[in-house]
Amino acid sequence: MGFPERGVDEAEADTAGPEREVEPFIYKPYPSADELGVVRPEWAHRYKEDAAKHWDSFYARNTLKAYKDRHYLGSEFAELADSSRRRTVIELGCGVGNTVFPMLEANSNLFAFACDFSPKGVEMVKTNPRYDPARIRAAVCDITCGSLPAEFGEVRADIATLIFVLGSIAPLKMGAAIRTAASGLRDGGRLFFRDHAVEDLAQQRFETSSEPKRIEENLYVRRDNTLSYYFSLEVVQELFAPLFDVERLEFTIRRLENRKEGLQMERKFVTGVFRLRASGAPTAELPSLDEQ
Repeated sequence: MGFPERGVDEAEADTAGPEREVEPFIYKPYPSADELGVVRPEWAHRYKEDAAKHWDSFYARNTLKAYKDRHYLGSEFAELADSSRRRTVIELGCGVGNTVFPMLEANSNLFAFACDFSPKGVEMVKTNPRYDPARIRAAVCDITCGSLPAEFGEVRADIATLIFVLGSIAPLKMGAAIRTAASGLRDGGRLFFRDHAVEDLAQQRFETSSEPKRIEENLYVRRDNTLSYYFSLEVVQELFAPLFDVERLEFTIRRLENRKEGLQMERKFVTGVFRLRASGAPTAELPSLDEQ
């Protein structure tokens, strides 16, 4: 025996007085992506897979104006400024050169290999007046493929950098990017890391956005369709553990003031220094993050 379909309870219908329009019942076993405040799965997949295309569009639109040159890196990572001997550095995710050119200007005894998966970004590096082939070699490379571009040859650099790069990559591909960095370092070479940290002001703004920006935990999509991941110390340590030992890993807090609006803003980053283990060397015991 089937059940009759009703919009309202039968007893209520008998006493409700004049007829009224009843909202149809829609069965929703789970809330939608919009209701949960997350990006729809089909779009999340596109943002992850089309990262290079979105960054290429970003650089074509913003040219050299998107980011300021990072002149502070020499004081943050002293080895970058040490000109006592010749060193080589690989910058992974060079963009338009906001990191590599300040490094070269601060250290006359440094040679740089720079790569990015945006052809437009690499083109801007090569056409920059500061580009000197005697001191820098730039090439297009998707660092999530696990190997450096052929233009770099059999490079074994002293230093590698991932400065605000890993967070623009889908989490499942981050390990491959780190393996790419390791492939170009000599045994004992160092990797310098900085990226956005959990609870950074920018993450808080994503969470209060009027439209869904979160793809998954700590991963968001910006207005320009590029990705932004916010790291905990534990996640960073786990990512580097298979190949690197931790020398330094900490949160860095920067308090900025917007004088025009009279606001003080707190930015939070993860800063790390990692040493590549010698081939075949055992994994060092992970230090307690509370002790660092």
